[in-house]
Amino acid sequence: MLEEILKKHGNRREVLKGFGKAALGLVASASLVGRASAKTGAEGYQRKYATFGHQVLDIERLGNLGTTPQDYAVLDEIIDAAKERINVYVSKNGMNAAGILTQIDETMRDMGFTYKVNTLLNKGIKTKKIDCDNYVSIYMSIADAMNLPLSIVMAQGHAFIRWDSGNGAYMNWEPIGDIGSKNDSYFIKEYGISRESIESGAFMRSL
Repeated sequence: MLEEILKKHGNRREVLKGFGKAALGLVASASLVGRASAKTGAEGYQRKYATFGHQVLDIERLGNLGTTPQDYAVLDEIIDAAKERINVYVSKNGMNAAGILTQIDETMRDMGFTYKVNTLLNKGIKTKKIDCDNYVSIYMSIADAMNLPLSIVMAQGHAFIRWDSGNGAYMNWEPIGDIGSKNDSYFIKEYGISRESIESGAFMRSL
Protein backbone atom coordinates (compact mmCIF):
# COMPACT_ATOMS: atom_id res chain seq x y z
CA MET A 1 0.00 0.00 0.00
CA LEU A 2 2.72 2.49 0.91
CA GLU A 3 4.48 1.85 -2.38
CA GLU A 4 1.38 2.79 -4.39
CA ILE A 5 0.86 5.97 -2.39
CA LEU A 6 4.44 7.19 -2.50
CA LYS A 7 4.73 6.57 -6.23
CA LYS A 8 1.86 9.02 -6.75
CA HIS A 9 2.58 11.74 -4.22
CA GLY A 10 5.63 13.91 -3.69
CA ASN A 11 5.29 15.16 -0.11
CA ARG A 12 4.23 13.68 3.18
CA ARG A 13 0.91 15.51 3.44
CA GLU A 14 -0.06 14.14 0.04
CA VAL A 15 1.32 10.73 1.03
CA LEU A 16 -1.03 10.67 3.99
CA LYS A 17 -3.98 11.82 1.91
CA GLY A 18 -3.23 9.01 -0.50
CA PHE A 19 -2.94 6.53 2.36
CA GLY A 20 -6.37 7.54 3.54
CA LYS A 21 -7.86 7.11 0.09
CA ALA A 22 -6.26 3.72 -0.44
CA ALA A 23 -7.04 2.36 3.01
CA LEU A 24 -10.40 3.90 3.77
CA GLY A 25 -12.00 4.96 0.52
CA LEU A 26 -11.69 8.62 1.49
CA VAL A 27 -9.15 11.40 1.42
CA ALA A 28 -8.10 12.53 4.89
CA SER A 29 -8.53 16.27 5.33
CA ALA A 30 -5.55 18.59 5.61
CA SER A 31 -6.61 19.45 9.14
CA LEU A 32 -6.22 15.80 10.07
CA VAL A 33 -2.92 15.05 8.42
CA GLY A 34 -1.24 18.44 8.79
CA ARG A 35 1.30 19.14 11.48
CA ALA A 36 -1.23 21.29 13.29
CA SER A 37 -3.58 18.34 13.78
CA ALA A 38 -5.03 17.76 17.23
CA LYS A 39 -2.91 15.80 19.66
CA THR A 40 -5.78 13.71 20.95
CA GLY A 41 -5.77 10.08 19.81
CA ALA A 42 -8.45 7.43 19.95
CA GLU A 43 -10.74 7.58 22.98
CA GLY A 44 -9.11 10.75 24.27
CA TYR A 45 -5.51 9.55 24.69
CA GLN A 46 -3.32 12.64 24.96
CA ARG A 47 -0.47 11.86 22.61
CA LYS A 48 2.93 13.38 23.29
CA TYR A 49 3.88 13.92 19.66
CA ALA A 50 2.31 14.75 16.28
CA THR A 51 4.39 12.77 13.80
CA PHE A 52 4.08 10.87 10.56
CA GLY A 53 3.27 7.65 12.41
CA HIS A 54 0.63 9.31 14.56
CA GLN A 55 -1.04 10.60 11.42
CA VAL A 56 -1.02 7.11 9.89
CA LEU A 57 -2.69 5.80 13.06
CA ASP A 58 -5.26 8.61 12.78
CA ILE A 59 -6.17 7.51 9.27
CA GLU A 60 -6.40 3.86 10.29
CA ARG A 61 -8.61 4.92 13.21
CA LEU A 62 -10.97 6.83 10.89
CA GLY A 63 -11.40 3.70 8.84
CA ASN A 64 -12.18 1.55 11.89
CA LEU A 65 -9.09 -0.48 11.08
CA GLY A 66 -8.19 -1.33 14.65
CA THR A 67 -6.29 1.64 16.08
CA THR A 68 -6.55 1.88 19.87
CA PRO A 69 -5.34 4.43 22.45
CA GLN A 70 -2.56 2.01 23.39
CA ASP A 71 -1.16 2.16 19.83
CA TYR A 72 -0.52 5.90 20.23
CA ALA A 73 0.97 5.30 23.67
CA VAL A 74 3.35 2.62 22.39
CA LEU A 75 4.46 4.84 19.49
CA ASP A 76 5.17 7.61 22.00
CA GLU A 77 7.18 5.13 24.10
CA ILE A 78 9.24 4.10 21.07
CA ILE A 79 9.99 7.75 20.29
CA ASP A 80 10.94 8.51 23.91
CA ALA A 81 13.25 5.49 24.09
CA ALA A 82 14.91 6.36 20.79
CA LYS A 83 15.36 10.01 21.76
CA GLU A 84 17.07 9.04 25.00
CA ARG A 85 19.36 6.62 23.26
CA ILE A 86 20.19 9.01 20.42
CA ASN A 87 20.89 11.92 22.77
CA VAL A 88 23.39 9.80 24.72
CA TYR A 89 25.02 8.66 21.47
CA VAL A 90 25.26 12.19 20.03
CA SER A 91 26.73 13.57 23.26
CA LYS A 92 29.61 11.13 22.86
CA ASN A 93 29.96 10.82 19.10
CA GLY A 94 28.34 13.83 17.45
CA MET A 95 25.83 13.82 14.59
CA ASN A 96 26.88 10.63 12.83
CA ALA A 97 24.08 9.48 10.53
CA ALA A 98 24.81 5.75 10.57
CA GLY A 99 25.33 5.80 14.33
CA ILE A 100 22.05 7.60 14.96
CA LEU A 101 20.07 5.26 12.71
CA THR A 102 21.71 2.31 14.44
CA GLN A 103 20.37 3.65 17.73
CA ILE A 104 16.85 3.61 16.26
CA ASP A 105 17.28 0.05 15.03
CA GLU A 106 18.64 -1.09 18.41
CA THR A 107 15.82 0.68 20.26
CA MET A 108 13.25 -1.25 18.25
CA ARG A 109 15.09 -4.52 18.71
CA ASP A 110 15.29 -3.96 22.47
CA MET A 111 11.54 -3.33 22.52
CA GLY A 112 10.93 -6.66 20.81
CA PHE A 113 10.08 -5.58 17.26
CA THR A 114 10.93 -8.04 14.49
CA TYR A 115 10.25 -8.26 10.76
CA LYS A 116 7.11 -9.86 9.35
CA VAL A 117 4.99 -8.93 6.34
CA ASN A 118 2.22 -6.66 7.61
CA THR A 119 -0.04 -3.90 6.29
CA LEU A 120 -1.46 -1.78 9.12
CA LEU A 121 0.79 0.16 11.45
CA ASN A 122 -1.55 -0.33 14.41
CA LYS A 123 -1.44 -4.11 13.94
CA GLY A 124 2.35 -4.04 13.75
CA ILE A 125 2.56 -2.00 16.95
CA LYS A 126 0.28 -4.49 18.77
CA THR A 127 2.05 -7.64 17.58
CA LYS A 128 5.57 -6.19 17.32
CA LYS A 129 5.74 -7.86 13.90
CA ILE A 130 6.35 -5.14 11.33
CA ASP A 131 7.41 -4.84 7.71
CA CYS A 132 9.38 -2.21 5.82
CA ASP A 133 6.39 0.15 5.57
CA ASN A 134 5.90 0.05 9.34
CA TYR A 135 9.62 0.43 10.04
CA VAL A 136 9.74 3.48 7.76
CA SER A 137 6.72 5.03 9.52
CA ILE A 138 8.40 4.61 12.91
CA TYR A 139 11.76 5.95 11.69
CA MET A 140 9.96 8.99 10.28
CA SER A 141 8.08 9.47 13.55
CA ILE A 142 11.36 9.62 15.46
CA ALA A 143 12.78 11.95 12.81
CA ASP A 144 9.80 14.30 13.19
CA ALA A 145 10.17 14.35 16.98
CA MET A 146 13.91 15.03 16.81
CA ASN A 147 14.10 17.10 13.62
CA LEU A 148 16.34 14.57 11.90
CA PRO A 149 16.85 15.01 8.11
CA LEU A 150 15.18 11.77 7.01
CA SER A 151 12.98 11.05 4.03
CA ILE A 152 11.17 8.02 2.63
CA VAL A 153 12.43 6.34 -0.53
CA MET A 154 10.59 3.71 -2.56
CA ALA A 155 12.15 0.77 -4.34
CA GLN A 156 10.27 -1.97 -6.21
CA GLY A 157 8.03 -3.49 -3.53
CA HIS A 158 10.06 -1.92 -0.73
CA ALA A 159 10.50 1.24 1.33
CA PHE A 160 13.65 2.49 3.00
CA ILE A 161 15.09 5.58 4.68
CA ARG A 162 17.42 8.29 3.40
CA TRP A 163 19.46 10.72 5.53
CA ASP A 164 19.99 14.05 3.75
CA SER A 165 23.48 15.30 4.56
CA GLY A 166 23.02 18.54 2.60
CA ASN A 167 24.42 19.83 -0.70
CA GLY A 168 23.01 16.83 -2.53
CA ALA A 169 24.81 14.27 -0.37
CA TYR A 170 22.83 11.53 1.34
CA MET A 171 23.02 8.13 2.98
CA ASN A 172 20.52 5.33 2.35
CA TRP A 173 19.47 3.08 5.22
CA GLU A 174 18.03 -0.42 4.85
CA PRO A 175 15.69 -1.01 7.83
CA ILE A 176 15.15 -4.77 7.36
CA GLY A 177 17.21 -7.84 6.50
CA ASP A 178 20.79 -6.73 5.93
CA ILE A 179 20.23 -3.61 8.04
CA GLY A 180 22.56 -0.67 7.58
CA SER A 181 23.94 1.94 5.21
CA LYS A 182 23.60 1.01 1.53
CA ASN A 183 24.41 2.78 -1.72
CA ASP A 184 21.89 3.22 -4.52
CA SER A 185 23.26 0.28 -6.48
CA TYR A 186 22.36 -2.11 -3.64
CA PHE A 187 18.65 -1.24 -3.87
CA ILE A 188 18.66 -1.13 -7.67
CA LYS A 189 20.09 -4.65 -7.85
CA GLU A 190 18.29 -6.13 -4.83
CA TYR A 191 14.85 -4.93 -5.90
CA GLY A 192 15.21 -5.08 -9.68
CA ILE A 193 14.73 -1.36 -10.34
CA SER A 194 14.85 -0.29 -13.97
CA ARG A 195 16.58 2.83 -15.26
CA GLU A 196 13.25 4.00 -16.69
CA SER A 197 11.53 3.86 -13.30
CA ILE A 198 14.34 5.87 -11.75
CA GLU A 199 14.28 8.49 -14.52
CA SER A 200 10.50 8.79 -14.21
CA GLY A 201 10.79 9.36 -10.47
CA ALA A 202 8.78 6.25 -9.57
CA PHE A 203 11.60 4.84 -7.47
CA MET A 204 14.81 5.94 -5.71
CA ARG A 205 13.83 9.56 -5.08
CA SER A 206 13.42 11.20 -1.69
CA LEU A 207 9.80 11.83 -0.67
